[in-house]
Amino acid sequence: MIFLLDQGESMKFEFKGKIRIKGEWKPFTRVVDAKTERFAREKLLSLFGSEHGVKRRFIVIDSMQEVKE
Repeated sequence: MIFLLDQGESMKFEFKGKIRIKGEWKPFTRVVDAKTERFAREKLLSLFGSEHGVKRRFIVIDSMQEVKE
């Protein structure tokens, strides 16, 4: 049996920080859609890992804030 979870309303979160790519720390700013801050942080780490092959320990989040539309 499959249950569909209520998707509800997602929010946008803006992250600023540094990521280490090829031995060099580079600044980033990224906006992520998610239902909670916790899910947004997890999604950000997952995206950088899959896009750049970067381990989580090489991603430093300096700030996070909800973006109002």
